[in-house]
Amino acid sequence: MIEPLQGMPDGTVGFRASGRVTREEYREMLLPAMRAVAEAGDVRMVFAVGPGFEKFELGALAQDTEAGITLGLGHPHA
Repeated sequence: MIEPLQGMPDGTVGFRASGRVTREEYREMLLPAMRAVAEAGDVRMVFAVGPGFEKFELGALAQDTEAGITLGLGHPHA
């Protein structure tokens, strides 16, 4: 499960992971937030792994790889 962290400074997006992180959670929660801050300029991301974290499912890892390539090429300064 992914949940947003509250109270992040401007230009920073934060999330906490627990249990298993699925492709759908990654796509529905992380990607929109990362795209929004990348389009706004410099990005800082806090990703906390909480107690009980098990793993990123294979689909979530694939989404992460795709996002890294897409956001990295599309927003090289982010």
